[in-house]
Amino acid sequence: LVAAATARDPQARPHDAVALLALARETRAALSADQLDALPPQAHTDQHDNAEDRTSVIPRAPTVPRPLPVSGDPVDEAALHRTSRL
Repeated sequence: LVAAATARDPQARPHDAVALLALARETRAALSADQLDALPPQAHTDQHDNAEDRTSVIPRAPTVPRPLPVSGDPVDEAALHRTSRL
């Protein structure tokens, strides 16, 4: 598939995405179930453990919801009316 899609001669390449998709489907249909389920030679196991990955996802820290002000709570007016100076 890669060789056909990247051939130097434009006439040897699939003419468009539809032709490439047809070639991919034709190739897949020619493979047996065992070939489709085969692991690549570089694969260590069929199970993956994220413990050794440098890019594994770190869980977010739990967030604490901030309480909303209730009418009657004291409001600091000076904190609300600020203007930045350039």
